[in-house]
Amino acid sequence: MVSLIARLSNFINYPPKQIEKRKHAEYFGIFLSCISGFSMNIVGIVLFTAGSMWTAVYSCIVGALLWCASTYLVRTGKFELSVILALVNMIVNVPIITWFTGTDFGAQMILWSTIAMATLNTAKNYWVTGAIGLLVVAELVIIHAIFPESAQGKSSARTADIFFLIVTLMTGAALMFVLMRLKSMQIKQSKRLQKQIYNDELTGLYNRHFLYELLDYELEMMKKSRSPFCLCFADVDHFKKVNDTYGHQVGDEVLIGIADTLSANLRKSDVICRWGGEEFVIVLPRCSIDQAPQVIEKVKSSLVSKLMSSKELSITMSFGIVTLSNEEPIEDILKRADELLYVAKENGRDRIEVETQSPPEP
Repeated sequence: MVSLIARLSNFINYPPKQIEKRKHAEYFGIFLSCISGFSMNIVGIVLFTAGSMWTAVYSCIVGALLWCASTYLVRTGKFELSVILALVNMIVNVPIITWFTGTDFGAQMILWSTIAMATLNTAKNYWVTGAIGLLVVAELVIIHAIFPESAQGKSSARTADIFFLIVTLMTGAALMFVLMRLKSMQIKQSKRLQKQIYNDELTGLYNRHFLYELLDYELEMMKKSRSPFCLCFADVDHFKKVNDTYGHQVGDEVLIGIADTLSANLRKSDVICRWGGEEFVIVLPRCSIDQAPQVIEKVKSSLVSKLMSSKELSITMSFGIVTLSNEEPIEDILKRADELLYVAKENGRDRIEVETQSPPEP
C-alpha cells in the first residue's frame, strides 16, 4: 500500500526524464488538466449511474479513456497531440452529456476549460486559441437555447447540485491555473525587458540609460540629505592595442573581467555603469572627495594583481573623481569627470586624478 502511494506521488509530482526542464511548467499545466478531466469523468460515471442516466455514463467512460490517452501523450512529450485530443474530447463529449443530463447539472461549464487547455499549449498560434474560444461561446449559446434544463433520467436535485459544484471547482481551478501562469510569464517578461533597458548586455553592469536616471534621483535626494556624493570616470589603458593584437573576443573577455573586479572590490552601496566601449562610471554615494580616492585605490590595486582574459593580460585603468552638486546639470558633472580622466591619461595612465576644488556654482 505504501509502495502504491509512493508510486502515485511520483507519477503526479515528477515529470518523466525525457521532458526538458524548460518545458516543465507547460507539462504540469497540461498533465494536471488531464488528471482533472479524468477525475471529473469518474465522478460523472458514479453520479450518472446512481441516476440511471446510461447514455451519460457511456459518454463519461469514453471521456475517461480519452483523458487517459491525453495523459499518455503528454507523458511522452507529445504536448500538442495531447491538447488536441483533450479539446476534441471536451468539445464533442460535453454537449452529449449535457443533452441527457440537462443544463441544471452544469456540465456545459466544462467547455470554459477548453480555452484554458488551448492556452496551455505554447506551440499553438494565438488565432487557434481565439477560434476555440468562439466555438465554445457558440456551443454554450446553442446549449442554453435548445437543450433541456432537467435531466432525462432518474436523478435528484441533490445529485445535480453535487455535480454542479464539482464542475465549478474543477473548471475554476483550470482557469485559475492558466491566469496564474500568464501572470508569471508577464512578470518574467517585464523583468527581462527591464534588464534589457537598464543593463549592459556584455558585462551585466548597469548602462548609460540607468546612470542618468540614477543621478537624477540621487541629486534630488541630496537636497534633503546633504550627504557627500562622488562620481568617478574610469577608462581601460591601451584597450585599442588589446583589440588590435588579440581580437575583439579577447577584448570582450577583458571588459567582463574588469566588470567582475569592479563589482568585487567596491562597496555594496556603490553603483557601476558601463558608459560605453572601455569606459565605466562609478557612482559613490555617501562618499566625500577625501574618501573617494581610497575606495578607487582598492580597485586600482586589485587590477594590478589580476590577469585578464584567456591570454592572461595585465590591465591597468585611469580614473577621474569629482564631487557632485545638486545644483549642477548632470551633463556638466560628467564633463568634469571626463576631463579629469583625460588628465590622468596625459599624466601617464594607471593613476587617479581627483578634483581639487569645489564644483562650480551655477
